[in-house]
Amino acid sequence: MGIWGIHNGAGVTTLTVALANYMQGFLGRKTAVYEYNSSADFERIYDCCYGEQGNTFSIKGIDYYGRKVVDLVKLSNQDYEMIIVDCGSSIGALGEFMRCDYKIVMSSLQLWYSDRYEKFCERLPDYTGSDTWLHILGGDLAEIKRIKRAYGVSAVRRPCIDNAYIIDKPMIEFFQTLFA
Repeated sequence: MGIWGIHNGAGVTTLTVALANYMQGFLGRKTAVYEYNSSADFERIYDCCYGEQGNTFSIKGIDYYGRKVVDLVKLSNQDYEMIIVDCGSSIGALGEFMRCDYKIVMSSLQLWYSDRYEKFCERLPDYTGSDTWLHILGGDLAEIKRIKRAYGVSAVRRPCIDNAYIIDKPMIEFFQTLFA
């Protein structure tokens, strides 16, 4: 599963960690997370948890692999039931995103991001299979409905994730609706 953001700050890493916790903690699926971008967020997560530098670690049974630590092909040949690829907002990660079986695009619909997102949507016909991608958007429901009509995308409103490591009832319901 690949998660890619149209811009920095779209919430890709937060959703990635929350989704991994849902898959591993709630569904019991052996899960790995791979950072395929240059943000170095996994290094910061490691530093917060362990107080030192590092980018390969496990939290709550989920294995995290930082940038360039392991080849994604080798990782996919291990015994994981789910591998979530955090593509960040790197255009360089788009190729890896395209190789994923399930794709999630994230964006905000705030004025300063909406034009970038809509330009991306105009190019969606150039991407084979883009009609199956899920778009998770930050913004009001009326704007999300307009986007769905204008571009024919499958879009849902981004949930508020207070703590990506705690999967509460609203998060469970959100993920269940995505994967029903």
